[in-house]
Amino acid sequence: GRTIPVGIDLGTTNCVLAYVDAEGQSHLIRDSFDKATIPSAVSMTPDGLLCGREALAQLNLAPENVARDFKRDMGSAHASCTLAGRSLPPEVLQAYLLRYLRSQIEQAIGIDYHAVITVPAYFDEVRRQKTLRAAEMAELPTISILNEPTAAALAFGKRLGMLHSSGAPCKQRNVLVYDLGGGTFDVTVVRLSPDECVTLATDGDMCLGGNDWDLRLQEYALEQLFRERPELAPWDENQDHRLRAAVVRAKHSLSSTTDTTLTWRQRDRMYSLSVSRETFEKVTRDLMERTMFTTRSVLRDAGVGWTDIVSLVLVGGATRLPVVSRKLLNLSGLQPERSVSPDEAVGRGAAI
Repeated sequence: GRTIPVGIDLGTTNCVLAYVDAEGQSHLIRDSFDKATIPSAVSMTPDGLLCGREALAQLNLAPENVARDFKRDMGSAHASCTLAGRSLPPEVLQAYLLRYLRSQIEQAIGIDYHAVITVPAYFDEVRRQKTLRAAEMAELPTISILNEPTAAALAFGKRLGMLHSSGAPCKQRNVLVYDLGGGTFDVTVVRLSPDECVTLATDGDMCLGGNDWDLRLQEYALEQLFRERPELAPWDENQDHRLRAAVVRAKHSLSSTTDTTLTWRQRDRMYSLSVSRETFEKVTRDLMERTMFTTRSVLRDAGVGWTDIVSLVLVGGATRLPVVSRKLLNLSGLQPERSVSPDEAVGRGAAI
């Protein structure tokens, strides 16, 4: 007879679902492929609408029939996204995705649940209402919209023993949340106290994320290729998706090794390029510096210094880049907190 609390991290690139059990512990809800992260993708095919991992697989077959990154357009005046030649408002695509997420939730825990959906702290009221409208169209039982940094701070607070069993903070603490996802970036200073969770300052960039690191590495690879084989230009969209997949694999590899080989097929021929972590960090240095500038700015806006920050929390898959932890440690003197997976923190915190 218990209504189960569910958290939905409705990300630009991926979504994460979590719930809290009767003992107060959070658990992830995996999709039908047994994966904890669900791609924020929608595809229209002759057989019908596909979402999540199945939609993303259509990129290799018909990329024009796949819609992604529509969260960036939520609430924008006259915004629309193209799917299979049709122009659709972003909240409609978000509703398709939320309906799919609802099916995954109900397969895992049944229908007796209430959900909290997270949004970036810098989302204005229009974007929040559009998100709620999407949830309504998806017939998802939603009770609240929550800022992503607050959710992340709660997840880490729970893991570090900062919260009572009820989920309320034990005492006042300032937490800085550095959130670098696939499609967006933001930094927020959150004050956790027994009575409330307050956002002291937040700022970010809706057009900066791990995808931009991918694009920069792809540009570097093409530059090297065309230098040796200028006759291979121009580059078409199908080739772009194959190279992008190779770039993502190389980026992931460079998070654990200092050198890797980027390998891809183009026009029935295999190509390879050796890439070092040092080179990757060099060609993306300006992207990293943009995040550091925003971090310093948010700290000033919050009216606090690094000595006032108890925890430095990393959220978003792109924070696995080694340069992120290194730069933040040099900037703050604080060791970034990694006790909760950066992919899972927001979903778990929303459920809490």
